[in-house]
Amino acid sequence: MISIPSIGIHNAPVYDRSTDSKGIMQIAPGFAVTHFALSAPFGDGNAVIYGHDDIQGNIFGRLYDLAPGDTIQVSIGGQMQTYRVTGHQIVLPTDLAVLNPTGDARLTVITCWPFNVDTKRWIVTAIKI
Repeated sequence: MISIPSIGIHNAPVYDRSTDSKGIMQIAPGFAVTHFALSAPFGDGNAVIYGHDDIQGNIFGRLYDLAPGDTIQVSIGGQMQTYRVTGHQIVLPTDLAVLNPTGDARLTVITCWPFNVDTKRWIVTAIKI
């Protein structure tokens, strides 16, 4: 489960997904968050999560409102992990560098941008505290 109180997300389910036969990242439907199964597990390296911003539940419709210092909480097996937002960037969908492993424990949170256009990706980075 994931909670981002500052943007109104409370205990949203998180599903592991990988890629389809064409190498396209699969996404969980509805009001859910997807953990990219080929990225690091939560709390160890670069855990990549993503969700919709304008269709199928709009889970990350307010992701653009996150500010440095806001927190993201992930509950895994009864254990709570807390991450602090450090910033954001906008990239092309083909910029896969945001998926690269890192030496620190972080979340990379991805949604489409701009709203209802979806030609780029809004990336939020949060470091485990």
